Amino acid sequence: MMFRLSLLKPISTFKIGSHNLNYLKLNYTKNITKFQILQNRNFSNSLISNLIYKRTTKIKKAPESMEQERKVLKDAKTVSDLEDIEKIKSLANNKYYQKTPLLLKPYMRSILLRPAGFIVSIAILQQFLSIIPFLILWYIYDQYKITPPLLPDNIVVKGIELMHNGLINWDDSQGDKHNAELAGANAYATIRVLSPLIWISAILFAPFFDQYVLRSLTRVIKRPFNKVFNKLNLKKNINNSSDSKNIPPEVKN
Repeated sequence: MMFRLSLLKPISTFKIGSHNLNYLKLNYTKNITKFQILQNRNFSNSLISNLIYKRTTKIKKAPESMEQERKVLKDAKTVSDLEDIEKIKSLANNKYYQKTPLLLKPYMRSILLRPAGFIVSIAILQQFLSIIPFLILWYIYDQYKITPPLLPDNIVVKGIELMHNGLINWDDSQGDKHNAELAGANAYATIRVLSPLIWISAILFAPFFDQYVLRSLTRVIKRPFNKVFNKLNLKKNINNSSDSKNIPPEVKN
């Protein structure tokens, strides 16, 4: 048997090579583009990050004046601060208050907002810090017969004169008058020596005394008067409204 072998047509190698080259170029460019896409897609832009983290809009910074006002209003916590809220807002634009160190800002604030209250608080605290320790020291020196050393003689002599004039109606049943005068003179001299420390303490506690004690007392004292004034104003408004209703429209026009 004779088999006929079909002869294959010769294919040009040039065509096969160019076709393969074009195919390789297309695959190469596709792979490069995929690699660039994957490289540019970081974790923040991925779908997982969008599911985990919620995107928030960027908050614009407030102007410097509003930021300073917010910092000043942040300290307004008491009733006294709420009453002076408009004055406290003005401190945001005050150059003296802004340049004051943080430790001294309560004192500058009290001086700028309530200078009279600051001075009255210093005077009250100075008297309080002088009289109460004087009475305590007088009792201790008299009961335990203590004579403190290193006290100025001129101040002690002046104290003896003041105590002698103040204890005119002294009753002998209360004890020896001379010992009481000497103990009082020593207590007076001790307070006079400590007077700079007393003044410094009065100045340090003045803003807090004004805010928490003096303002509270004035608020309690004003409360009954405010009720009376509110009732009078209410009656006056009612009378004015009733009078306006009785006026004919021709007169109103």
